[in-house]
Amino acid sequence: MWLKDESGYGSGGWGGNKVRKLEWLLPEARRRGARTVLSVGGLGTNWGLAELSGGSRTARCAVLDVAA
Repeated sequence: MWLKDESGYGSGGWGGNKVRKLEWLLPEARRRGARTVLSVGGLGTNWGLAELSGGSRTARCAVLDVAA
């Protein structure tokens, strides 16, 4: 049996593949001088919430466009 411990990723109750990916993407956006982080998703998007949470700490502006 193989178990994966996600407790080392993210903060504030966030974890999993979305947070792991954002932990690489958001610092790269900062390094490139991004001032805005934009994400588009459907209602109830977990990716969008994770992006807003991390993006608000990384860029000057984090935007989530939700398509109904």
